Amino acid sequence: MGKVLPKYEEDYKLKFLELGFDGSNGDFVMFWTQYNDEITGKIGALYPFAYEVRDFSKSLTVILRNQLNLPCNYYSLFNFENEDYLFYDKSSDNVLFIKSENIQKFIKDAWLPTDVWYLSMTIVYRYHCCQLVNRD
Repeated sequence: MGKVLPKYEEDYKLKFLELGFDGSNGDFVMFWTQYNDEITGKIGALYPFAYEVRDFSKSLTVILRNQLNLPCNYYSLFNFENEDYLFYDKSSDNVLFIKSENIQKFIKDAWLPTDVWYLSMTIVYRYHCCQLVNRD
């Protein structure tokens, strides 16, 4: 996994602060400011999220907010190549996997399927892996 050069870590941290990330998102911010590489897993590839933050106005998250009315507490972790969605929820510090056929229900009705996947950013940061855990 690619490590961010120390001179860029502070720039990324400032960008996260500008977007309202705080201590409750500490592991998430620490991970993406130190390890900024695409992570490929069973359900898709996580886009290097610090790239989204670097030029946020052109990010997939902003596009989804403008086109689908994605709520402001969600940030896209997948790129344009994935059919499904993986969102970081800034308010709960969890990551939710949403199948593409459920995106409208998720956005319009705040619907959460029974098979929502959560990701502990603490685990990701400590073990440098991307293991999804089903909370059912």
